[in-house]
Amino acid sequence: MWAEDGEHVLQPPQEIRQVAAALGFDSSTLEARGYDAIETRVARSYERFVATGEFTFRARSDAVRLRDVVTFR
Repeated sequence: MWAEDGEHVLQPPQEIRQVAAALGFDSSTLEARGYDAIETRVARSYERFVATGEFTFRARSDAVRLRDVVTFR
């Protein structure tokens, strides 16, 4: 799904930045580039938020593609 040099960038609110910093992420924009960084982000996020039952994922139909960029919520 990701290009070798793909990136995932978030601009979260302050409270999310604090949690992210505690998990070892760059908390200013929460950027992850490349396979290893994106895999680490997904694994840490799953362990912290999903595995604990605090949050769940559900399908949405709002994905938008523009050239080689996809955005979704």
